[in-house]
Amino acid sequence: MKLLSWNIQWGRGADGVVDLQRTIAAIRTLGEFDVLCLQEVSIGFAGLHDDGQPLDEVALLAEAFPGYSAHFAAGVDVPDGAGGRSRFGNLTLSRLPVGQVFRHSLPRPPEEGVPSMPRVCLEVVVDTPAGALRVLNTHLEYYSRIQRMTQIVALHTLQCDAVRLASMGGQAGRDCAPDSPFAVWPRPASALVCGDFNCEPGSPEFYRMT
Repeated sequence: MKLLSWNIQWGRGADGVVDLQRTIAAIRTLGEFDVLCLQEVSIGFAGLHDDGQPLDEVALLAEAFPGYSAHFAAGVDVPDGAGGRSRFGNLTLSRLPVGQVFRHSLPRPPEEGVPSMPRVCLEVVVDTPAGALRVLNTHLEYYSRIQRMTQIVALHTLQCDAVRLASMGGQAGRDCAPDSPFAVWPRPASALVCGDFNCEPGSPEFYRMT
């Protein structure tokens, strides 16, 4: 399995120019991937783009990679001022079969005088040749160490819950019909956590993650 994780900053390059097509071209030059985990993907938010025009980057990226299923989790979801919604979050594209998908809001304890935004962890269960694997695509807070540490604790809790659930053989379903919301789907203990953790090697957050 080959995976790419990249904070694309809504298509902004190192030169400060926002050009999502250039980002897409860069991904293609890196080779063939089974799973793409992208952070800072925007829907709306015209102010992020040089021409002031809102883009649905989820739709554009899904169109650019046919044969991949697209799964998006918005950390930020606000009115766009024109009757719609502006969203900002993480996108996972997979050409492997995807089972369950979870969208976990991460904690954001208030910290006076520190800017921050809501954060989310997108979890997809992919079917690999070696079996089911949970791929978690997340982006931790940049400005606040307190929030990063709290978010890492939440990720740790998610993993502990998944391990416990796997050891129980899965959540018991009231109705085992495959089209029922109570149906039991694989959710293994095995997981890969990727994304932008916004912490330095050797930092307390780094050690908490490892």
